[in-house]
Amino acid sequence: MPGLPQFGPRYWQARLRRWPKRATTSDGYSLLVPVPGDLPVFLRLALAVCRHQDPASRLETIVVPDRLTPVMRDLVSQAQRDWPGQLRLQALAAPERWLLPRLGNPGRNHALQLITGVSRSRATHIVLHDADLFILRRDLHRREFEMARQRRLACLGISSAWDPWFAEHGRQLAATWELCAQVEWLRSF
Repeated sequence: MPGLPQFGPRYWQARLRRWPKRATTSDGYSLLVPVPGDLPVFLRLALAVCRHQDPASRLETIVVPDRLTPVMRDLVSQAQRDWPGQLRLQALAAPERWLLPRLGNPGRNHALQLITGVSRSRATHIVLHDADLFILRRDLHRREFEMARQRRLACLGISSAWDPWFAEHGRQLAATWELCAQVEWLRSF
């Protein structure tokens, strides 16, 4: 991109060198909702779907847009009025708010949204909600968290991400949609 300095591995290694210190944690999960800031319909859909999930064990819901817009603020503010539990909007750090729109890389956006949500989580686990996924089971998030906790799993997905190289080597990867993961495990990377 003309006029934009290169942001290679050294920038990201310096920028993401270590996780911030954590506040006190509680047993339960933080529901992370990463959404594209330029598509508020995804936030509307995600909030409508997640509102109907059984809130047991959910300590908080954290909406992390890749671009913080007035519409995003308004949608979260409206939903907070009758949200089952705590709902908050978490902006990306200032460098990423400036840089990510210029890079135009949705994968990098999603990664920074995940890192931001995990950094702000006050729970032992996170559930990463895919904003355009329609969940029909009202207890999916709660059951996934309980299963991951009971089995002491670092992560648990509802389906595997298919990749030919990993398949050839006998490996299965959990897809990120509705992924439940231990926060300390995620922070070990």
